[in-house]
Amino acid sequence: MGLKRSIVEGEWEMWWEGHVSAAGRYDRQAVVDHANDLTQKIRSKFTNFLKALGVDILTGFGTIL
Repeated sequence: MGLKRSIVEGEWEMWWEGHVSAAGRYDRQAVVDHANDLTQKIRSKFTNFLKALGVDILTGFGTIL
């Protein structure tokens, strides 16, 4: 798939999902919400995949010294 085609498809998807107004402007909050939703879905599926393999998942925040 060429870059131009993927950009056009991305623009169509953004409009279809309601992230672009009739004036062609992006609804920034809708884009952020969509990105967060996708991230959460990917994180959840990957976590479940690793748990199925027997990997212990540690959640939280850490500090690199």
